[in-house]
Amino acid sequence: MRTARQLAFVILDRIAADTPYHSRQAPAHGMNVQVLTDLCGRLLWASPALPGPTRDLTAARTHDIVAALAEAGLKCWAGKAYQSASGSIQVPS
Repeated sequence: MRTARQLAFVILDRIAADTPYHSRQAPAHGMNVQVLTDLCGRLLWASPALPGPTRDLTAARTHDIVAALAEAGLKCWAGKAYQSASGSIQVPS
């Protein structure tokens, strides 16, 4: 958050990959990794991986991202998957 505070806002999203949680039985991605980037897409922070079926907002709350952004007073843009997040996370309408 120390680096992110210098920015006007950050972007919250997730990246998905197959290993190490790959499941041939479920058609879901294998991992859910939450990332914060700057406006140009440069990585500021990446969370530890959670199993792929984990919902994005649940993952963000698990890693205390929602609370940390609010505490730091950072504006954050995120996708509709984060719609019920409170604080400084803004989603498209």
